[in-house]
Amino acid sequence: MEKQALPPGTRILLTNDDGVNAPGLELLRATFSEQAEVTIVAPQASQSAMSHATTSRVPVRVHRLPPRDGVTVYAVEGTPVDCVKLALDNLLPTQPDLVISGINHGSNASVNALYSGTVGAALEATTAGLKSVAFSTLYTSHLADLSPCAPYCLKIVQRILESQVPERTSFNVNFPAQRAKGIKLCRQANVCWRNSFVAQETPRGHTVYWLSGDATNLEPEATDTDLYYLQEGYISMVPLTIDWTNHAYLEQIAQWSW
Repeated sequence: MEKQALPPGTRILLTNDDGVNAPGLELLRATFSEQAEVTIVAPQASQSAMSHATTSRVPVRVHRLPPRDGVTVYAVEGTPVDCVKLALDNLLPTQPDLVISGINHGSNASVNALYSGTVGAALEATTAGLKSVAFSTLYTSHLADLSPCAPYCLKIVQRILESQVPERTSFNVNFPAQRAKGIKLCRQANVCWRNSFVAQETPRGHTVYWLSGDATNLEPEATDTDLYYLQEGYISMVPLTIDWTNHAYLEQIAQWSW
């Protein structure tokens, strides 16, 4: 794949939910710092499945770490959304052109986007009027080789930067657990998590519960969803919006009388 060139002077904020030392974040730093002014503001430790959680009852500590090949790095004792808020309001001297979250180890396709701290961080950037994208891979191991993702990340970021993205819109990108055949723009699959908490008795006689469960694809025959394309070996790219209004249904019920 031909190497993509970003616009000169591009400023990028990198974050994630796997923690400031996660290999997926390091891959993005190495990929984009060659062509852009990159700053990392990421959680000090893993904050997976934090969705849009924000710290409000205790103060948030921030640690400035040694630079990584000239890239400024902050570790935040908080959530991915905390990281974005602090970066935009307190830590960065200038607003970035793009916020990139990831690369997450584990799928954030379909309904997983609702729970994802990776996606939550990207969506937080949209509330500030910024372009953003969340990258995830179906590989769950932190030892997985994610280097084949790098040229696709560059290609996607270049397209986002040169495009007029609607307000309140972000992108949720997932890589298959194999070498990708290409990129497919698509919609989110309709999936339901059927949760099951497994009870366990502790040595002190207390009962605790471990979250388990299975995801059920409610439209397995659909051929236009993120799950379908990931199964076929493609990268899925879904535009997301923070406007959760069901506009079509709102029009239907506009004549309700009270």
